[in-house]
Amino acid sequence: MRLLRGPAIMACLALAAAFTSACGESSVNIAASAPLFVLVSRSGDLAVDVIEQSNFQVAGSIVVGSGAGAAIGAVASVPGRQLLVTYTGVQVGSQLTVTPDTRVCSLDSSQCGSVWKGWGSATAIPLQDRSVAVPAWNDVDFTKGRLAVFGGSRIGIQHQLNLAESVPGPVTVSPDGRYVYWLTYGPVKTNQNAEQVLLRLDGATGAVLDTVHLGNRLAFGLAVDAGGNLLMSIVFEKAPQRTSGAPPTGEVSGTTLLVYSADLATSRPLKVSAGPTFVATGRNVALVASKASSVSSLGVYDLASGKSIGTVGIPVGWTVQGVQVVDLAGGRQVGMVELNDQARTHYQLGVVDLSSASVAWHKFDGASLGSLAA
Repeated sequence: MRLLRGPAIMACLALAAAFTSACGESSVNIAASAPLFVLVSRSGDLAVDVIEQSNFQVAGSIVVGSGAGAAIGAVASVPGRQLLVTYTGVQVGSQLTVTPDTRVCSLDSSQCGSVWKGWGSATAIPLQDRSVAVPAWNDVDFTKGRLAVFGGSRIGIQHQLNLAESVPGPVTVSPDGRYVYWLTYGPVKTNQNAEQVLLRLDGATGAVLDTVHLGNRLAFGLAVDAGGNLLMSIVFEKAPQRTSGAPPTGEVSGTTLLVYSADLATSRPLKVSAGPTFVATGRNVALVASKASSVSSLGVYDLASGKSIGTVGIPVGWTVQGVQVVDLAGGRQVGMVELNDQARTHYQLGVVDLSSASVAWHKFDGASLGSLAA
């Protein structure tokens, strides 16, 4: 890993695998800046763009995985001026062309090292003690699932759970690590679509504490707010019905964000734009990216009242990759939405004012993987 600065970035990316002194610096010094770290795919490589918060200019780009640009992954900031980067494998036919990995990269030494080789994820969940939870499945037959929590002075696995054999799905963890929430599927019944279920697991033992059956509904986004409530976006009130040899039919777009108590005992609906997919939470607000047919939108909602603070359209020709809420330097909290163009040659970061739902857009080279850290 190394940090490339200024005009040298694009010229040096092609030499990423060589680790030659012709590119970049032998050490990285960004202590004077307030960076954002955005996981991207560029020129076939997996990289992290280092973006200055003050002007949203790229200060440099860290190449994490040469040739791993087709993977999906996530980035999180960890103590000691380090980043934890995790990414999935890529399988073409029966061949694994990119091996999954979870790596820790030092911003001081410009070096990366694997801390969970052979296991990677599209999700990295920061916890309140500054550890990071990573749910992952093996990339061969997806029958083995694990959730690892990384932390400590020398970042490594602090705790690990086995996830039951089932279909991989969205996972989130309560900020204190006490509960794990997992969207998966129940047993497949003859001539019926598999039913999606929401599980609450014990964060210490992995034991299933509660199961919520979703029936015909199809959910996708999960997030936990500061009070420990779970938010779940309902993409379809009636999931598409699938039959052999025919396209899906009969779907009904969802317009609901369900807000559950931490123990899943109670829930209340929050009406949002049709087709909610991605959800993130801030101080008493929810940031929701919705997609219905060819129309995409971004909305901010007050969690206490359930009222909309505002909704804005996504620029035509761009696809939402993810949404997050981050605390910038100085304590200001903003929403962040990541978009890719159709050619996946450029991405945009939308900085969302959570009090008004206004958005400032910033454009960069490369394709965002939908994950950033501050």
